[in-house]
Amino acid sequence: MHLLFIFSPKIAWQLSGKSAIAALRICLLMWLFIFSRKLLRSIDDFKICGEYNGMPIVLYLRSLMDVGVLLEVFVDKEYSWCPVSNPQVIIDLGAHFGDTVLYYHALFPTAKIIAVEPSAENYERLVKHVGHIHNVTLVHAAIGQVDGEVVLHLMSNSLGHSTSNRAGSDSMITVPQLSLASLLQLNDIIKADLIKFDIEGAEFSLFNQSQPEIFANAYIGEVHNDLNDKKLPPVENWFTEFKLSSQPIKENRFLLKAFR
Repeated sequence: MHLLFIFSPKIAWQLSGKSAIAALRICLLMWLFIFSRKLLRSIDDFKICGEYNGMPIVLYLRSLMDVGVLLEVFVDKEYSWCPVSNPQVIIDLGAHFGDTVLYYHALFPTAKIIAVEPSAENYERLVKHVGHIHNVTLVHAAIGQVDGEVVLHLMSNSLGHSTSNRAGSDSMITVPQLSLASLLQLNDIIKADLIKFDIEGAEFSLFNQSQPEIFANAYIGEVHNDLNDKKLPPVENWFTEFKLSSQPIKENRFLLKAFR
């Protein structure tokens, strides 16, 4: 909890439009949010209004994990890499509550963004955060090799829902699944400029024996080697047409960047 208090000023500054007064207001609100969740056990969404790159941002925080997400996206800028100077189409696989959609929309306000999220709770929050943005399309589904349905294993942590049966999962549901080909076709997209993925282990089945160069010019995403339950080949094996780089995130996980 004390780390969240320490990091809150950094998040507040990024979401303040570089205004000291606004940063102080947001920081105090974030501290109040952390206090309300940790000590008062409040469950109501906590609204915080801010600005990033000149774009207004409204957040409805629900859990302490949301603060960690904002730190990764807006302070650490995990997804800042985009080798296309003016992307027209961005696909966000594993869009969570819309944190990266808000980030990409602030950086590239004219880009069409397709946000895909399988969890019903996360999707409801996704709609609340970005459903009003005219060039953002929301898709309630998992992403995989084929169209159909897939079992989603639910975790208490909203970031951890996975098609892999990971330790700690307490329930499961069946959700629709789309292939990348169908996702692009349904949205009249020939090829994306950038695909971001954070799909909790599903990246192995998604890219296994696929041709990622068909669907996008660039990819960035978390690879969860610890969730490769079917022991499929490494994800990077399928990016032979791309220039690759990676950086470790934590043990058995890394951030993959691929560009043609």
